[in-house]
Amino acid sequence: MDKVNVFYKLDQATPCSLIGVGCAAHIVHNAVQSAADTLPCDIENFVVKVFGYFHIYTVRTEELKDFCNFVEVEHATLLGTSRTRWLSLGPAVERVLKLYPALQSYFRSQDKAPNSILKFLEDQVCEAWLWFIHNQLTLFNDTIKQLEKEKSSAIHSALYLSSLKEKLMERKAALFMGLKVKSLLVGFQERHQVDVFKKGVQNFYDCCISYLQEWGSPFTELKCLSWTLLEHAPEWDEVECSLSVYEEKLNMDDMNMTACGGVGP
Repeated sequence: MDKVNVFYKLDQATPCSLIGVGCAAHIVHNAVQSAADTLPCDIENFVVKVFGYFHIYTVRTEELKDFCNFVEVEHATLLGTSRTRWLSLGPAVERVLKLYPALQSYFRSQDKAPNSILKFLEDQVCEAWLWFIHNQLTLFNDTIKQLEKEKSSAIHSALYLSSLKEKLMERKAALFMGLKVKSLLVGFQERHQVDVFKKGVQNFYDCCISYLQEWGSPFTELKCLSWTLLEHAPEWDEVECSLSVYEEKLNMDDMNMTACGGVGP
């Protein structure tokens, strides 16, 4: 570990061993981003290119509005994303999906449409992945909102990360894709495409879960302290479990168990 690292200096200056947990929000961001990088379609690049194509170009935007009217879709402004906050992609993806029929018609009508955009819009597999990512981003964004609450501790973060991992494991077991994705799979021309897609879904969940397990492992030590949040009356078993976990980090000989008010067997 870098000896100029703040955590290293604090750990050296403290009699008891410290637990370095890192930023839970960054762990969540990086988990879904690393998993999305395994997909055969570059969702982020597509959304960014579509936004850039219409951004500040009034004539193009007005033409898109006409196509929205033609396919009976209400026009809405396309949204950009933040390079440093990957989950900001969520609202942008949702907006693209809302305008998808209009975008398909618009770019098909253009003589010099960007090849990468048109190729994505013509590929039903890419559309399915776009809907799949939209479903996943909702779950990850909900976790981020919990982590960014004003009154949130490291123990809260441990519970939120654990809950996210459990939900992902449930989705993996059920091979959850969403109803819209399943309806698109029916339209795939070859059975092989469906099998490849399902394998990609499985790989996505594996990547997310693996990342959370690796980088979120320090938080697991904090889960046993959930009773300190006082969301319910603590049980002695919970307190005792915490003591057994942290006895190596604390000098148990100096602990006065009478501070527990005589609670115990």
